[in-house]
Amino acid sequence: MGICRVSLYMCLILMGICLMVIGIGGQMPLSPVIAYMAEKSDSNSWDLFMMDMRTGVTLRLTNTHTVDERYPAWASAGNRLAYHHNETGTFNLAVMTLNQTIPTYTPFLLEANMGDLTTIYDRAMPAWSYDDTYLGFHAKTRNGRYGLFMGYADGRETRMIINPPELGDVVQWAWSPDATQIAFTQTMPTESHIYLLTLPEGIQPFATNRANMRRIIENANFPAWSPDGTKIAYVQQLNDISVVNRIWIYDFVTNTQVKLIPNGNRWTCDELHPEWTPDGQSIVFATDCNTLSERNFDIYIVNADGTGLRRLTFGAMDELAPDWGIYDAGG
Repeated sequence: MGICRVSLYMCLILMGICLMVIGIGGQMPLSPVIAYMAEKSDSNSWDLFMMDMRTGVTLRLTNTHTVDERYPAWASAGNRLAYHHNETGTFNLAVMTLNQTIPTYTPFLLEANMGDLTTIYDRAMPAWSYDDTYLGFHAKTRNGRYGLFMGYADGRETRMIINPPELGDVVQWAWSPDATQIAFTQTMPTESHIYLLTLPEGIQPFATNRANMRRIIENANFPAWSPDGTKIAYVQQLNDISVVNRIWIYDFVTNTQVKLIPNGNRWTCDELHPEWTPDGQSIVFATDCNTLSERNFDIYIVNADGTGLRRLTFGAMDELAPDWGIYDAGG
């Protein structure tokens, strides 16, 4: 079983770190870390990794040969990591409690509020509310299209927030820092746009929520809120010379959009999966804009004004979907 391999591997690694720290008379300190997914060299699946930003040490969190573990998301408390995996054939959500080194699979329950779309599968890309009470995610419904859902982090009272449009999907849940709004992507066969929705205080029919959607960014996806709630980083597809993806910043205060990093001479590479650091001063992301001889994706960090670009990973395979957290081994 994949769970056993993950648990034993993580147990040996974290036990060694704990013994080392205890041996010098201290406690495990809080540490800024980045979780990300990396492609396996011997298969077409993905594992999860964690990089300590103070030491540069990287730990492998999962080690399952044929199972995908993807899109990690840190809880603000610092010792839980949500992600999705396909160990049972379709994607489902999981929560890994790192100080226990045991991945706990969350059995999300269904609720009658979903109406005729109660069959959901391929639950993916979890996002924590800022108080860690809820998880948002997208999932396929009975008609094979993705809708947006939320529920308590322990799996209770899951309900649909936005139903899929005809021939389209709604994906990529992004909570506002005050947990009152979500930004998300709605995709159609030839386009995708970022929308904003103020979450209702009580349970509302998803058709009512859909009527209150507001489009804020054209031809974009992967929204990520700044910690102060005044900006959204996102990915936009450019078609000026070749079709490429670039990260932009939308400012709610000034209603302006600026490109995060100048293009330079690289017109054929992509920037994906932006996430803010907790202080709002920097953004981590994935890009294949490395060198002409390297076209795999690596993780980078850059100041929010586009300066100070720094490469963090140097793997031979793709590394994507970084998420910044504060790891609390004693939490």
